[in-house]
Amino acid sequence: MYTSAALNDSQVIALLDTGSSITLVSEAVARKIQAALVRSTIAKGVTANGTPINLLGQFTPNLTIGYQTIQIQLLGRYQDCFVGNDGDLGRYQEPITHCINVAPHSKVPKQHRAPSEKRQEIERQIKEMPCINIIEPNTSKFASPIVLVKKGSNKDQWRFTVDYRQINAITETET
Repeated sequence: MYTSAALNDSQVIALLDTGSSITLVSEAVARKIQAALVRSTIAKGVTANGTPINLLGQFTPNLTIGYQTIQIQLLGRYQDCFVGNDGDLGRYQEPITHCINVAPHSKVPKQHRAPSEKRQEIERQIKEMPCINIIEPNTSKFASPIVLVKKGSNKDQWRFTVDYRQINAITETET
């Protein structure tokens, strides 16, 4: 999702990708926001479409989206809440109760079978997720389709995503 943001008080258009392990800015943007670059141990990278890029360094800016300002380094301080470099997912320790209200007489969205070449990977990831407290048993008759997407940084790995469009279409919103 592209959004208007302020990096070090300079307006930029930013692509928010919660599945990405790093965020990239162009050299021009780094100059515009007067980023204090620290040499990175990683000198080269590859974009999602496979284009090689040179990495000049890393920095910790103040990021403002809407009215909320955060320091990116906050993610490093509380990394147990996020996916770490080792791929281990952080865990929120408190109980969470969640309820989605759907419109009366809503029909259960039709499910589609995953292609056979992806089915094994889906089953592997679903089997692993309860062990690391990512998912738990559910008795709802509603479900959303799983979509596996090749990771841009490693074409041998799959990113597990869920297409919520059908359930969102029948969900009652708060007024």
